[in-house]
Amino acid sequence: MSPPVGPTGLPYDCDGADTPSKWRAGATGGGFDTTVEFQGDRRVDVRQASVGAVLGRQLAVRSSLTVAVSAILGGTVESTQKGDVGTGVTGSVSWTYLPLFESESRPFIATSLTFGAATTTAESDDGASYRWSAFDLRLGVMVGKTFFNHLVPFVTGRVFGGPVMWHLGGDAVTGSDTHHYTAGAGLTFRVPGKFSLFAEADPIGERSVSVGGNITF
Repeated sequence: MSPPVGPTGLPYDCDGADTPSKWRAGATGGGFDTTVEFQGDRRVDVRQASVGAVLGRQLAVRSSLTVAVSAILGGTVESTQKGDVGTGVTGSVSWTYLPLFESESRPFIATSLTFGAATTTAESDDGASYRWSAFDLRLGVMVGKTFFNHLVPFVTGRVFGGPVMWHLGGDAVTGSDTHHYTAGAGLTFRVPGKFSLFAEADPIGERSVSVGGNITF
């Protein structure tokens, strides 16, 4: 249950051209809405919002490594009653690979593998707040195309899995997301000077939105 960070692992251009600008830094913000099923068929609706920073390094023309750290701003959990999610922190490491470069007549295809972890506190059904810890591994694919040198619409999908640890009824429980997938679309706007802005919405499966910007240097 990593926070959404959008297409931050992509190079400024996805046409296979090498560039001396190997580093990327950026900021992201967003949130997600999903359902976690714990032991005993107990389901909890979860909503969280976060803001974060991203740093990436282009390893080769086709691949890059990205590290993201986010602050959880809060949210809600709801089972038999609604509780508050406290502040917390998340972190993730992503490897992105482009098996297909973009050309004038075809889109690019990018794949990603991400490991993420999050920790915060959440108010349970007994009125007490307990540590909420989540880990997941995500495999993603993105297809996009550049228009007018600046606009890059894309579609994306991810599958994932990992445990969530919390307390329900005063007992320690382990669960996982009921969907294990998410899908949606977004748009990147490339500003001259190696700066780009993006927005992404994923309404299918685990629902999320994210916005942000990157600079390549």
